[in-house]
Amino acid sequence: MLSVAAGRQRETKPVAGTGLRIGNGVLGVTSQTGAPLYDSTTLAPVTVLRPDDQVVGLDFAPDGRVVVADAEGRVTLHSSPVAEPVVLRESGEWGRAWFIDDGRAVVIGRQVWDVQARTLRTEIPVGPESLWWDAYDDTLVTSSGRSVSLWSLKTGQRTGGFDLGTEVRTAKLLHGGLLAIATVEDDLRLWNTRTGTPVRSLTPPSGWLTTAVSADRTVLAVAGSGDTQVKLWDVVHDAALPPIRVDTTTSEIAFTRDGRLVWSAGTTLRVLPRSAVPVASAHAVRALAIDRDGSVLTFDEAGVIERRDTALRSLSRITTGAPGRALACFSPDRRQLATSGGTEIAAVRRTSDGRLDTTSGDGFPPAALAFGGGLLYAGASRTATVLTDTAKTIDTTKEGPPTAAAFGRTDREIVLGTEWGLVVIKDVRTDDDFNLGAVHEGPVRALAMSPDQRTLATAGDDGVVLLWDTETWKKKGELRGHTGTVGALAFSPDSSRIASGGNDKTVVVWDVNTTQAWATLRGHAEGVTHVAWMPDGRAVVSAAADALLVWQLDVDKALTTLG
Repeated sequence: MLSVAAGRQRETKPVAGTGLRIGNGVLGVTSQTGAPLYDSTTLAPVTVLRPDDQVVGLDFAPDGRVVVADAEGRVTLHSSPVAEPVVLRESGEWGRAWFIDDGRAVVIGRQVWDVQARTLRTEIPVGPESLWWDAYDDTLVTSSGRSVSLWSLKTGQRTGGFDLGTEVRTAKLLHGGLLAIATVEDDLRLWNTRTGTPVRSLTPPSGWLTTAVSADRTVLAVAGSGDTQVKLWDVVHDAALPPIRVDTTTSEIAFTRDGRLVWSAGTTLRVLPRSAVPVASAHAVRALAIDRDGSVLTFDEAGVIERRDTALRSLSRITTGAPGRALACFSPDRRQLATSGGTEIAAVRRTSDGRLDTTSGDGFPPAALAFGGGLLYAGASRTATVLTDTAKTIDTTKEGPPTAAAFGRTDREIVLGTEWGLVVIKDVRTDDDFNLGAVHEGPVRALAMSPDQRTLATAGDDGVVLLWDTETWKKKGELRGHTGTVGALAFSPDSSRIASGGNDKTVVVWDVNTTQAWATLRGHAEGVTHVAWMPDGRAVVSAAADALLVWQLDVDKALTTLG
């Protein structure tokens, strides 16, 4: 029997079983007598699914449907955890079960079944001695003896494989075409599934190994039966994350869809809160914005839009399917996200569900993106384009390749910073421009217009922030304090202060009127890439490759240093 605990120690009712599967707000435990389901937040019992025989396969679709496979090969579908079952398959070879194709199909052992039609799609020609380990996207992983095979779930054909030299204990598919394999010798290796070659060996916990992967397949968790810690690996950055200490040895682990970690420890099942799992800052932030309610929006290099509360606790995570984008920015109303990368000039997605609204097609990817009354992108082709109902392209050959872009005082005015250190203001409709000249030594990296539209801020590789009067376009201040490139700027809501983030790992808050440093915020281990203000102007949020931080400020008095 198992008992359940929320957080670190609190225990509730005993439950039977050992296998863990996580759904959308539901936690399932496979057992010989059924599959008890629990609310994954409160751990309150939901129901017990009781097939005709021992439960050997259990999975949850994104919309809450449940598939259950028993030891006699019977497979049933449930439209919700408490709904009556519908038979998908009466009998057959038993095996683990996975939803694929956004819940439209189910993998049971070597078979792929269409959920809606309740018909067999594909049968994978694996041998009877094979073991099934994981299914994700279009790939099924099996092993037989010391060999590992990869199969296409669409065609049923073998797409790759390799000889491991030892038998597999568990295998998980990861982001970027990687495969994590734990062996019977209790070692842990990462393999490249495309080339069939080993990438590296990881140092696992001691004992019998069990593994789990986050919903976006970017974080690997590993526990050992002889160890009291769970080790985490950041797949995107190829780096270890801080381990999680537990109070007893662990037999099985799993991630919830919102990033919490569940593990069985002896006879107890525990749920670690999302805030205690060090994955929130695992991926570099590509865009940062604060919504009107103070919630923090980020888009990271794994392609995830995440909304957090003011304490940075995750409220929602949406995987967009656009990982590795070099540039991204949120619209002023926070309802849209623009991304760019590869050969895609710009794509606009809804922040509510991550779905694609528009795309500008293929071409040279821009070096700068900005949202205002429309979408502004400027880049390697030495042009700047403003997309509204129509597209207006502006030649920037004489100013040099753009490296930063922003909308000016109106939607018809744009500001461009270039590789040559120039800053130029252009009228989109008339093509008139005003060139401030080569005001920075080296490329311009950041531009910001104050909310009252009276001040333009510019910054670049020279580490200097310049303030400009937008009525006269005369320089009104030089802010010196950073020791490296300044790549992030943001004015406070009342325009009285400006925050700058630099490669020197600091955020400096400046008084716009006195041009003096008001506070220096130290705490990042990497260069600061984004800064934003809370709506009340009493806190600054900063992002770097190492972390996302919130700085509470006492706006009634000047500060020297925080952190």
